[in-house]
Amino acid sequence: MKTTKTWWSAWIGLEFLILCQPPAAAAPPASGWFASDCPTGVELHPAQPLPMLLRVLTRPDDPGEDALLLRLPDGSLYAPRAVFTALDLPPPGTPLHYTGDEYHALDRIPGLRYAIDACRQVVSLDRAGVGATSTRRLTPRAATIAGPPEPGAYLQTQALYVRSESADAVSALIDGGLFGSGGLVRNSLLQDDGRTVRLDTSWMHDDPKSLTRLTLGDGITRGGSFGRSLRFGGVQWGREFALRPDLVTFPLPQIGDATALPSAVDVYVNNSLRATDDVPAGPFALTEVPVMSGAGEIQLVITDLLGRSRIVSYEFYAAPNLLRPGLSDYTVETGFERRAYGVNSLDYGAGFGAATWRYGVNERLTVEGHVETSHRLQVAGVGYALLLPRIGVLGSGIARGSGQGNGGSDGGEMFVTLDRQAPRWSYGAQYLVASERFVRLGEQRPPSLRRSVVRTSWHLDSGASLSLGWFDNRSADGHVNLLSLGYSQQLLSGVFASLGASLDLGGRDDNIAFLTLSYVMGRTLSAYAYGQRADAGMLGRVGMQKNPLDALDWSARAAVDTGLTERISAGGDWRTTRAVLHADVEDASESALRLGVDTGVVALGRESIWTRPLSGPFALVETSATSPVDVSFENRHAGTTQVGAPLLLPDLLPYQSNRISVAQADFGIDQRLDRFEQTIAAPGYGGVRVRFAADARVERRLRLVRPDGTPVPSGSDVAITGTDATTFVGHRGETVLTQSPGRHRLQVSWSDGACEADVSLGPDDTLLQPMQTVVCSAGSHTDNETR
Repeated sequence: MKTTKTWWSAWIGLEFLILCQPPAAAAPPASGWFASDCPTGVELHPAQPLPMLLRVLTRPDDPGEDALLLRLPDGSLYAPRAVFTALDLPPPGTPLHYTGDEYHALDRIPGLRYAIDACRQVVSLDRAGVGATSTRRLTPRAATIAGPPEPGAYLQTQALYVRSESADAVSALIDGGLFGSGGLVRNSLLQDDGRTVRLDTSWMHDDPKSLTRLTLGDGITRGGSFGRSLRFGGVQWGREFALRPDLVTFPLPQIGDATALPSAVDVYVNNSLRATDDVPAGPFALTEVPVMSGAGEIQLVITDLLGRSRIVSYEFYAAPNLLRPGLSDYTVETGFERRAYGVNSLDYGAGFGAATWRYGVNERLTVEGHVETSHRLQVAGVGYALLLPRIGVLGSGIARGSGQGNGGSDGGEMFVTLDRQAPRWSYGAQYLVASERFVRLGEQRPPSLRRSVVRTSWHLDSGASLSLGWFDNRSADGHVNLLSLGYSQQLLSGVFASLGASLDLGGRDDNIAFLTLSYVMGRTLSAYAYGQRADAGMLGRVGMQKNPLDALDWSARAAVDTGLTERISAGGDWRTTRAVLHADVEDASESALRLGVDTGVVALGRESIWTRPLSGPFALVETSATSPVDVSFENRHAGTTQVGAPLLLPDLLPYQSNRISVAQADFGIDQRLDRFEQTIAAPGYGGVRVRFAADARVERRLRLVRPDGTPVPSGSDVAITGTDATTFVGHRGETVLTQSPGRHRLQVSWSDGACEADVSLGPDDTLLQPMQTVVCSAGSHTDNETR
């Protein structure tokens, strides 16, 4: 208990020092908005950057805040980011670093006026002449969901047959479900060695508006930084960010500048173009700049209307384990622990309850809390993640457990982590210490009593990379102490090499050294060679593989092992719209043959389709074509429709935009579609219909002639009464009329004349039919006349 109290005291003291800063000393009230009754007293061109502690006023009634400003030798005045926040303006240009803080030039904001009252130590800022800040959001907007799926069902299986010299075996994983507007009900079974075991049964309902998911039945807990993943049966409800893939949960950089003329802005992140936008004259702000996690650099290439370009650079650090300010993540779970999963169908243990909550306090700080309880233990933990821009993300937390008897939790756990990801140099460290009897749900003993982890990596200018890691873990089961080294380098075009070693520092004689060579030959074919030297002996492998090019392509693999294991193996997969077939053969101490098939059936409405397995939502693609049509998903061939039957596209991206298109070349000149490409956003489960319907309009070639039989002059304008459609007359009075079947009045005009005619289009009219001659009379009602 004394040790636990010491941990609590040390942790609270550490967090107080890190998170708390002493308040600034209060300055005497300032007066004088742009006062001019005091000599300037400030060097306009000091020999070196001159720091000035001033009270900053942004309006006449502003009580002001103290800030440290800089006067540079060129006369420009620089202010910290907080000053621009008070002005509601984006900090312009590249920041100037002084005593660890960032400063930006006030002179870079067109229209901003400022004056320094040296007698009162006040700087007055007037943004009245600054235009409104133009704000641009660079991340994509949320996709519009196509609506709840139609009622339907699915049943799919992954069957495997294994024949060896000792025995034959057949196993299958069976998964079935019902879906609709009420959610998804699913059940999975494992059939193996003549017995059937139930795996999971659950009902799931998603609410994209509130970003929450409710699950009843079997599931897996989300323990956060303190708990562990645990299979259970019960209720789980909480935040699910996967329902909004466009939502970036971690803070993104917000940058800006100012322009004197309307300009085009190109945004480069780590030298890669990520966005392009147009901004008006004046200050502008770019929010939610799409960046990758870790440290990097953003460059704005600003080009104005006169073609003049300039580059502005910003450093950033993005941390996915942080939450955006005001964003919360939470989960509540209650139920019974699942035991002997995959062995027994209905083996549940004691009841429990758990809750996890995370909240983004600001752009640099996210806090977290976790509680879990059962009849034998109670555990509570709190922690935080803090962004230190030039260092990385500092994380820390402490948990306390209590309970009754030998099965209870007694003691505590404390951890500290530090992580930094950068293009050239990355590192991470963790230290954890726990009591001998501190356990969480699903644990019988603590996995670590003391754990230390250190890792680092370097990326060199030559393209090579180095890595170093150390792992030391002490538990009731023993002590593991490993040091790992790694090096990788591209030797030639398409040839890559990597070597590494794992050294056992704990005296268990578990040392390993390895070397891998790989050669990429084209888009799908590659070869590799692997060698490993361990205390137990040598192991070598040479192999080749052919990867699939699209969803319906085939793949193959072959390898030869030597040393500790003598083995020759080969196999392949064949993917069709209805199944995925697997075949593998192996010649070792005991030869074996493995054959597998993955297939399923989907019902949507009154239709049922034989298909390959699903791993997400799907689409039924329907066309009105009279011949087979090739269908592409995200510009990759996905299958061919059959006449009168839809094509099922599995594995759509849930809650994201999915682009589906049909081949225009598969439609004849007399076949018209309303569109050849559609973008849909599917829900998280079930299916949606995608129809490429025939255009309701028909086309017919016409020859317009006057009553005397002469053609209407070329270039005449043709308007269809009651519509906005127009066309024109070509050579010898020829034109094409595209309208819905029925009777239409044509109004024809040219430079010195006009006429009118009535035309009837039939539902079967096409461009391939003989040209129809129509008499056009001046200002009178006429009927079609075919000649």
